[in-house]
Amino acid sequence: MQAIGVFMSSIPLIFVSFKLTKQIIPMKPNFILTAALTAFCLLSTTYSHAQIPQGFNYQAVLRDGGGDILASQPLTMRFTIHDATAAGTVLYQETRATTTTSEGLVNTVIGTGTIVSGNFTTIDWPSASKFLRVEVNATGSYVDLGTQQLMSVPYALAASNAPNSWSLTGNANTNENTQFIGTTDNVPLSFRVNNENAGRIDPTLSNTFLGHKSGNVNTTGFGNTAVGSSTLSFNTEGTFNSAIGTNALYSNTTGYDNTANGSGALYFNTTGNSNTANGASALSSNTTGNNNTANGDEALYDNTTGNNNTANGIDALSSNTTGYWNTASGASALSSNTIGFYNTANGYEALASNITGDFNTAIGKSADVSTGALFNATAIGYNATVNASNKVRIGNTFVTVIQGQVAYSFPSDGRFKNNITESDVKGLEFIKLLRPVEYNFDTKKFEEFLTKNMPDSTKARHFEDTDFSASTAIRQSGFVAQEVEQAMEESGYNFNGVHAPADENDNYSVAYSLFVVPLVKGMQEQQMMIEELKLALEQSQNEKVQMQFDFETRLTSIENRLLNKEQR
Repeated sequence: MQAIGVFMSSIPLIFVSFKLTKQIIPMKPNFILTAALTAFCLLSTTYSHAQIPQGFNYQAVLRDGGGDILASQPLTMRFTIHDATAAGTVLYQETRATTTTSEGLVNTVIGTGTIVSGNFTTIDWPSASKFLRVEVNATGSYVDLGTQQLMSVPYALAASNAPNSWSLTGNANTNENTQFIGTTDNVPLSFRVNNENAGRIDPTLSNTFLGHKSGNVNTTGFGNTAVGSSTLSFNTEGTFNSAIGTNALYSNTTGYDNTANGSGALYFNTTGNSNTANGASALSSNTTGNNNTANGDEALYDNTTGNNNTANGIDALSSNTTGYWNTASGASALSSNTIGFYNTANGYEALASNITGDFNTAIGKSADVSTGALFNATAIGYNATVNASNKVRIGNTFVTVIQGQVAYSFPSDGRFKNNITESDVKGLEFIKLLRPVEYNFDTKKFEEFLTKNMPDSTKARHFEDTDFSASTAIRQSGFVAQEVEQAMEESGYNFNGVHAPADENDNYSVAYSLFVVPLVKGMQEQQMMIEELKLALEQSQNEKVQMQFDFETRLTSIENRLLNKEQR
């Protein structure tokens, strides 16, 4: 076998031609084979994106035993590739039906014939030597034309024979310092899929994009990191953004210092800054809102321009659009809030019914407001519901004891009091009109009243596994608020111990501790009456003593007169 190799430096190709001349003298017939095996090995990285054909050319001139060319002869060729040795494992075998030319030439491409066994595209060319066996069938049976080693592996299918090669089926015994995928100059490294951007590592702008169309149109934005399909896809000038997950920060253009972790997180953000979204679709609708933090699936989902909101938990603040400075911790906390601001909710579904209300606070699972527009309302405790603005509710309707280590105190510093009067306080006049009673309070009915405006799904959770019998069974002592209000009107007393409903959603309540004031006034009035009666009694006693003295004096005088008269 004679091999002729020509290297053409003007183009990045090596042309290798093999000529095999062999005379085979079988029983019948005889053939003389002159074959040319041609291979092209691609070396230059300039052509690294070219399509590499899965096959290599094979040419042969067939002659009969007498040396005459087999012209225009129909025949079948069979090619077999063996691994390691001429008799090694058959890696691939194919047949090819063809006809010689008038010069006896056979011209075909090995790898594109009719497959008998194996897969040409999966042959591991670098793993070991490969041997090609050629057979021809022109008369009904195959004649073996011999087996020869492939000394130069066809057309880059054996990349290990080329400098700086990298196998598509894995590599071994590599040196990370000298064998790597990348560049050796200060030029960005890019990846493509379907000839579309799929990755870019830019050392100049300090950007790292990895994923189909990730950072697709970035121009001057720097310090960005995006991992996932279409992450930061429209970013142009935005800086120091981090996006992980399909479509995270998809629409961002010039927004900066944003962090999005999760599919669709901060999807619509364009120019909003310093937002943090962790969870699928968290802050998904945000466009220009700033300084928001969302942790949880769809947390702050509908927020568009609201600022400085914090949502921790799935669906927390999910309906918020333009509301600001809200804090929600717990799944579905403040989930219905849209434009309300400065609200604080801690607990599962805390303040879930608030919509436009401001400055509200709820602590506890399902601690809530009864309607969506209250102001400065506070609910503390599991299922606690506050139903009026500027009102605090502690505990739900089936709480039986509220306890503290010390008594509740009310600020009463004289330095902050004005318009102080005594005459306006009613005592006995008011107290005598009150009717002390004992009663049972229907806590279930009251809970139904508090939750009447809530959605059915929310309302139902206030009654799940809830027994109101214990709280309803307590025998209470007190007053009826409406009767106290009537006593106030009749006595002309502007008493603040009764809270009258602010609207149809509010309820009457009584501050029993404030009754101390009219009771003290009544006791003072009684004491004044006692003192007056005591003084009158003393005066009466003195008058009686004086009368007794006068009577006795006069009696003594009469007795003396009578005695003197007798003596005369």
